[in-house]
Amino acid sequence: GHGAAGARRRRLSSRPSACDLLRVAHQQLVEAPGSYGAALPARVDRGREAAARLVSAQTAQRAARHRLVQARLQAVQARIDPQLLFDMLETVRRCYEDDASRAEQLLDELIAFLRAALPRLRSVSSSVPREVELARAYARLRALAGASDTGMTLDVPADLMDVRFPPGVLLPLLDDALRTHSGPCELSATRSSEHCRIVLKLPACPSSSAVARVRALLVDLHGASAELALANLNGSVSATVKVPYELA
Repeated sequence: GHGAAGARRRRLSSRPSACDLLRVAHQQLVEAPGSYGAALPARVDRGREAAARLVSAQTAQRAARHRLVQARLQAVQARIDPQLLFDMLETVRRCYEDDASRAEQLLDELIAFLRAALPRLRSVSSSVPREVELARAYARLRALAGASDTGMTLDVPADLMDVRFPPGVLLPLLDDALRTHSGPCELSATRSSEHCRIVLKLPACPSSSAVARVRALLVDLHGASAELALANLNGSVSATVKVPYELA
């Protein structure tokens, strides 16, 4: 009796447990051809390849957008700089015939303007002091060229000297306004923790086409976080340009 019972216990102990059976079944399922487990490494590889393709496509898209924005910036600048240069050189030539002293002043201001303008010709980035200096030099050029009262007062705090500002934004507005009506201009700049604002007070409203070009440029550069707002102020017009606050 004892021998039969012992044999029975040995047979039971040699049988695989339920956990063993589940483990073996799981291993067979994983290793079976066409199973999810066997396909998992391939699926992981395909996922990595898809992610790499997505990153590459996004990088190419950003590069294409950068080229588009740069082309638009240069197109805006090209509308102003060559014509301005030709106009000013012709004015200098005429001034030398009538008023050599004024011609010398105009030439000095033209040189100052070109020094401010040349560094930004092929750049999609600039700074507050550079764009402010460009606007001031341009207003001075217009004053000398037309012997008018066009001038510009500035109010730019020191904490904006190292702040980014897009090129090709202020000058189209200033140029368009001063071509139709001369008069004094004001430029002030402020910032918050998120935005930088430059306000141009102009003697006339820029044309709708100039405003549209600048707004399109701001959208290209900064999306909805930048804007251009116009307001009438007792015979003058204020143009407020708001862009994200970024250090240069």
